[in-house]
Amino acid sequence: MIVTNPDYWHIQDLELTNAGMGLLIPFTSLGHTGLDVHGLWAHDLFGIFNGRGEVADYPDTQNSSAITITAAGVPTTSLGQNVLSNISIRDNRTQNTSGVYLMADPGFTGTPSYAPSTFSNIDVTNNRFEEAKAPMIAIEASSNVKFVGNWLDCKGHVYEPQGTTCFFLTAVDDVVIQNNVVANMPDNSTHDQTGIDLEYAVNNVRIRGNLFANNAGAGVEMLQLANRSNDFSTGTVIEQNAFYNNGASGQKGHIAIDSYVSTPPQATIRDNVYQVSPNGFISNVNGNPPLTNVTQSNNLSVSSIYPAASQFSSTQGQNGWASQTYSDSGVWTNMATYTAVPSKWSAGGGSSIDAFTLTPGVGSSQWVARTWTAPSAGTVRITGRVAMNAVTAAGSSVLIERNGTPVWPTAGGSYYNLSAGDRNGVDADVTLAVAAGDTIRFVVYAGNATGAATSWTPSISYQ
Repeated sequence: MIVTNPDYWHIQDLELTNAGMGLLIPFTSLGHTGLDVHGLWAHDLFGIFNGRGEVADYPDTQNSSAITITAAGVPTTSLGQNVLSNISIRDNRTQNTSGVYLMADPGFTGTPSYAPSTFSNIDVTNNRFEEAKAPMIAIEASSNVKFVGNWLDCKGHVYEPQGTTCFFLTAVDDVVIQNNVVANMPDNSTHDQTGIDLEYAVNNVRIRGNLFANNAGAGVEMLQLANRSNDFSTGTVIEQNAFYNNGASGQKGHIAIDSYVSTPPQATIRDNVYQVSPNGFISNVNGNPPLTNVTQSNNLSVSSIYPAASQFSSTQGQNGWASQTYSDSGVWTNMATYTAVPSKWSAGGGSSIDAFTLTPGVGSSQWVARTWTAPSAGTVRITGRVAMNAVTAAGSSVLIERNGTPVWPTAGGSYYNLSAGDRNGVDADVTLAVAAGDTIRFVVYAGNATGAATSWTPSISYQ
């Protein structure tokens, strides 16, 4: 399906399959706004790889993908010029195809001719992307991006001579990558093999509350190549993430800083937990220049990790996790109804919990909680980021309790009150001792408000 220069389009509930591309949206002029893509099922799209294939009519396509938005019909943009604003890509599912490409400059190898304002106000939330030969996500020349609550299963990626990554960013500013799972990037005998690659001219990327697991290379890589003039990487924050079994192939740790320019990346790396990596937590791959602009604090090596998002299950209690609701009689009970598509637990009054989101129903008794039962005694670190799931949502009250007693927030009352539309949210970080059988609940409550879907994917780690 090809849609050229759209304004105020809503595309919903399509199945796209057995083609070279799914949804292709080329732009040839500035000043467009309004694109909502919702509920697509895109699978088995193939034939275009690394810019090769039958693409004579649209040579600006790079890989077969579910959704490609391109500005290549506009020769260049300067700062402040905008091709498309207000983009919403929500609740879609892809398999055996790349996912979402915002491609201002396909085949980019040098200094980009597109400013970060080319695409703006972008919301990519609650999508499930599974298996692709090429990068699953590519975001270029974009600003004010929210990438929240998405599942990226990176298996299936094949060799590319320039290197491989599941999620590629270049020429971006003000990007939030929060509460996602990025996993299973295979060893394909090439460079990088990373979950997320911050490559060339990136500003203010905040990577928070995610799980990076089983990637052959680093979970996160900051890459600066010597053949690109005026490269910079500033304002990166990597916090409250969980890292497991990344970097088994090559020389990369969970986080790789791979710089070949005179000014190394500027980053703050704090409050993360990590387990299992032959190359440590942070690796300076090139070794020169020294990482003088990288600040590290409170990153903790742990013996085991229980990540709520990746361990979400159709079986209550699996890996210790249950999805619960609060009854009128004052008792927490497991939700009774599970649906496979979309995968979630639900109860009366509109309450539901999925891998990434807790949605309380309407009414004084409609509390919901992810509940984890400790398998053994020890000291645990709870990490994660809690925020509202949508700009239009009502606010919610959130807390963490152990055996019914609040343990977070630690000051200012028993609840933390999220305001309507607060997509940034707050770190929910606490360390405490548990006994075998103790219950830790991540509670969300909204009273009589509607639309209070709350993004919260905590990880619990034994120290």
